[in-house]
Amino acid sequence: MKLQQRNFATLILIVCSMFSFNAIADDYSDKWRIYFDGKAKEDGSYTLTFQQEGSDEVLTAVVEIEKGTRENQAARITRRQLDGEVKGYDVDKEDGEEVQFRTRIGAEKFKLTIDDSNLHGLDVKLKKKRF
Repeated sequence: MKLQQRNFATLILIVCSMFSFNAIADDYSDKWRIYFDGKAKEDGSYTLTFQQEGSDEVLTAVVEIEKGTRENQAARITRRQLDGEVKGYDVDKEDGEEVQFRTRIGAEKFKLTIDDSNLHGLDVKLKKKRF
């Protein structure tokens, strides 16, 4: 019985390490989308952090959101505030409550994270897109 438990534990360890490797290797993409849902209950902000694959350099951008801002307005505000500010990336509004970030042709894939969000009532979600 002990041998069977050890084999099972080894199998679990191998499977977990495969998933963690894939999560690390899969952190980068050439297209990301931000989705908004809800309505801001108070003034707030969130920070986006961009990091190109193979680079230690990060680019951060803070997006300010006012109380009462709904999801479609948040997408417009994000696009307006970041268009041209995040050099090397195209920023497009998609489907009302979404904003899409893409690398320019020939650029490396990048990782995008949402940091330091103090928004209440307005959810900001990030999704990596695949071509």
